[in-house]
Amino acid sequence: MLIKRPLCLFAALFAGILFLFGLLPKSPQEKPALEGEQILLEGTVKARERKNEKILYHLSKVSVIGSGRIRGQSQTIQQNKIAQQGLVLCYMDDSSEMPLMIGERVRMQGKIAFFSPAENDGQFDEASYYESKGYCWKIFASRIEERSGMKNAFLEAMQRIKEDRYRFYEMAAGREQGSVIGAMVLGMRSDMDKEIKDLYRKNGIAHILAISGLHISLLGLSLYKLLCRSGLPLPVSAAAGTVLVVLYGILTGGSGSVTRAAVMLFLQILGDVLERSYDLITAMAFSGLLLLICNREYLTQAGFLLSFGAVCGIGVLAPVMTEIVSGPLQKWKRKQNLLCKGAVWLIRALIASLSVTLFTLPILLWFYYSYPVYSILLNILLVPLLGIVLISAIAAGLLKIPILLYPACVVLQIYETTCRLAMAFPGHTCITGRPAIWLVILYYLLLAAAVLLPGKIRKKKTGRYKLALCIGAAFLLLTVRCRENRVDMLSVGQGDCIVLQDKEGHVVLYDGGSSDVKEAGTYRLIPFLKYHGISHVDGIYLSHPHNDHYSALTELMEKGKREGIGIDCLYVSEAADTSYGQVLLAAKQAGIRTACVERGSRQVFGELSFTVLYPGETAVSEDPNDASMVLYATCGKCSLLLTGDATTLTDDEVMDAMREKGLQHTDILKCEHHGSAQANSKQLLTFLGPEIVLISCGENNSYGHPHKETLMRIREAGADAFVTKDVGQITVKMKKEKMSVAHKFPAVNKTVADHKIDAEK
Repeated sequence: MLIKRPLCLFAALFAGILFLFGLLPKSPQEKPALEGEQILLEGTVKARERKNEKILYHLSKVSVIGSGRIRGQSQTIQQNKIAQQGLVLCYMDDSSEMPLMIGERVRMQGKIAFFSPAENDGQFDEASYYESKGYCWKIFASRIEERSGMKNAFLEAMQRIKEDRYRFYEMAAGREQGSVIGAMVLGMRSDMDKEIKDLYRKNGIAHILAISGLHISLLGLSLYKLLCRSGLPLPVSAAAGTVLVVLYGILTGGSGSVTRAAVMLFLQILGDVLERSYDLITAMAFSGLLLLICNREYLTQAGFLLSFGAVCGIGVLAPVMTEIVSGPLQKWKRKQNLLCKGAVWLIRALIASLSVTLFTLPILLWFYYSYPVYSILLNILLVPLLGIVLISAIAAGLLKIPILLYPACVVLQIYETTCRLAMAFPGHTCITGRPAIWLVILYYLLLAAAVLLPGKIRKKKTGRYKLALCIGAAFLLLTVRCRENRVDMLSVGQGDCIVLQDKEGHVVLYDGGSSDVKEAGTYRLIPFLKYHGISHVDGIYLSHPHNDHYSALTELMEKGKREGIGIDCLYVSEAADTSYGQVLLAAKQAGIRTACVERGSRQVFGELSFTVLYPGETAVSEDPNDASMVLYATCGKCSLLLTGDATTLTDDEVMDAMREKGLQHTDILKCEHHGSAQANSKQLLTFLGPEIVLISCGENNSYGHPHKETLMRIREAGADAFVTKDVGQITVKMKKEKMSVAHKFPAVNKTVADHKIDAEK
């Protein structure tokens, strides 16, 4: 197929080379020292939008002309580092003052900030996302000093139309449905209702919120065909359709999917004008090649890959699926009764939905780590109704007649009701984790084999073989897991969160919370679990009832069932009192069993085991920190001591408890109380003799964690200390007799080497 289309072959090779280069590790960019400071800058307004009750400006041609340390208009080498040709995001409070116009040159004061990289597996990588779109950094503006230059009258007029119609949709349909219509028709997704956006995403129909080929066809192709039928010359009709599509693309922001659809439509119309046949796959390859030449970072964007993947599914896999069921399809097509016509339509819709799903499945799992099981059926039921929404919304927007929005509102209500109903069904979400790259390559090779397999082998139809290849590829992708013994200390700011896994698939959490990261469970812990394909947690141990140790756990318990994550049991200390109320209530409401454990109790989950060392009956403390549950854990042959927020006041009892059990060593020590000055006495470190010490604390925390004297004691004990605020998520993997340490960011002045597991001590 590709050999007969040389442009397709070249585009595929070009994309593959760019993808392989993208897999190479990137050296981290050093942030200039101006981060967090007040600066004075100049820039040209490229676009504006509303986001979270703020106005967001996109600035180009930015230069820094002053900072909090450097007054005046002169630039320095320090400042030149961030005076780039890239784009800058500017956040400003929404006020009644006249907003900045597109094309204006503006001078403003504000605090500079840099996009945050992902500190944990599965966490949204803000830095990579905005870098792929050409943005360098952001600024929170406090004051506009000067406005100059001429506005771009055309772009400003388009922006005004866009904002005016968005306000109309909100007024006529209500804020929730109005924001959905604004996303579908105008591409304004930044201010959309978050709950509805998540609902669509979890059901696999989030693509209807993006401007797609359906929008382009509905506008450009419809106008083109209408003008052709009216008797106008073909070139005039083609020019009118093309101009309308270009204007609509500018209005909606010109995303990759819009550009792809516009280029493909242009090629289709051009083919009619030149009296040449239109080839879907060649048109797609040409548009993809054009976009990648302009910006190779498109290959890292989910929207770009899903858009092209959907077209590939329709153009490449759908013919294969049609061939498989060609016999019954031809038989029913020959019959003229209504039932057979309905069956043919249903089969074709199922083939289209299944083809798109099969081709985009690895992309979905790579970016979202799970698959909505009922999405194929939902797409068959709901996508045909999208045309009603678009026609109703476009007509209402053009004429500004609210009653015309009624059909769109009815369909959106059907969408919401159907999605909520689907989420109530069992097994709604299949969590697979991010697939290994070799598995993705194998998957597409199997699909390619199904497509390229000859129509007949030894005079036998090969439909069953093609179907087997497709089913086998999907089965491998959805079921193959790479399990291993590992311990992960997540980077959650000023807090604690440790996840232990074994190669049999057992998972246990020890604490999970943060005092300075909002919604750490939603944006750090749950994405981590889904990234690693964890749909079941055997147990959660809560050391003590402080917010920085349980806030993420309560979020997990509240949202876990909706996210497809089950939890067996919450373990708390026998000394648990009413201060555990919020956590225990969350567990009860989620239907999670709660158990109180005491000193000496032991739980085993596959190759994971946990023995409670502290607190005991004699432990008396008014400080919840010193009543922290201390556990001696094993992961395979590796041993760990998990200490919560305990301090040196508890060390003697912990060592006595270990002696009673015949335990005299741990390979890994979770540092007490975030590395405070009273953490890890010299006696405890000497007794344990750990190879690795893990410390969790937030960047620039007000407590000064970890303290220098604590780090000094760890170094004197001969252990390697790793701190989350410096290196992000810390991972210790166990294989045979060795432990290997990995972390998200490069450690400063630290060489990471394998550590030997001392199983004899």
